[in-house]
Amino acid sequence: MPSVTLTAKHNPKPAKMPKPAPAKMDGIVDYVRWLGRFTFSELPLCEADVFVLCVIAYYDLKPVLRSHGAENLRVRDCREQLLSGEVSIQITGGDMGNGAIFLAATESVRFGELLITDYSDIFEPAVPLQFTALTFHYRDSFSFIAYRGTDETIAGWKEDCMLSFTVTEAQRMAAEYAQQVIQPGRRYSMAGHSKGGNLVLYAACMLPPAAWEQVERVYILDGPGFCPEVLDQALIRRVDPKCTRIIPQFDVVGKLFEPQISDTRIVRSSAKGIL
Repeated sequence: MPSVTLTAKHNPKPAKMPKPAPAKMDGIVDYVRWLGRFTFSELPLCEADVFVLCVIAYYDLKPVLRSHGAENLRVRDCREQLLSGEVSIQITGGDMGNGAIFLAATESVRFGELLITDYSDIFEPAVPLQFTALTFHYRDSFSFIAYRGTDETIAGWKEDCMLSFTVTEAQRMAAEYAQQVIQPGRRYSMAGHSKGGNLVLYAACMLPPAAWEQVERVYILDGPGFCPEVLDQALIRRVDPKCTRIIPQFDVVGKLFEPQISDTRIVRSSAKGIL
């Protein structure tokens, strides 16, 4: 029998190794599910909590108020109507994952037990005026005022364009809301996203000294500022020590009349383009 020699076939090109999948960045839903079992007594309010509460502020809670009433309404009570679609988000671009954040919040101990009061939702296109705010309470510990940003209405966007040259009705209402809600003997934090960030800064600047003493922190999430003709910059310097401003990388909205806040932080974003 002739001998047979087997040789390995030479491949001059090394095999391509598959690229590793990019690491998934943990999001707010992961945070809520991870720490949702801890109360605010066990883990105090932090910036991630602020974002969750500002997300809830974008939802139309009137259907829940009609069915449950305004007394003793808690975040957890929104779950069923959120699942059914009766409670919908009021933001340009639609849900974009915020529904998962709100749902996780309703199912958590941390957020589910928060009491919701002073829900104000006013829309007057002729003015124009688009204003929404609500207050969360955790036992006798603290309260949290959240202002909604721009919704999908033309009136809301028109009001945004007016921020550059006049005091808007929404800004006036934001100031009045904080002055009416803040009660003696309680600690408060305040926050808003986008236009809501502008409203919360304006409201903070307009607070009388006694009410301002009760405010522990003001959070401005990607909110535009004010031109000098609209708001005295000395008022911003007065509230600056209690303010935290958070903006995403490659920021757009928060760079408009950028407010000079000492504690300004830039965070990584998983969104694309202007989002």
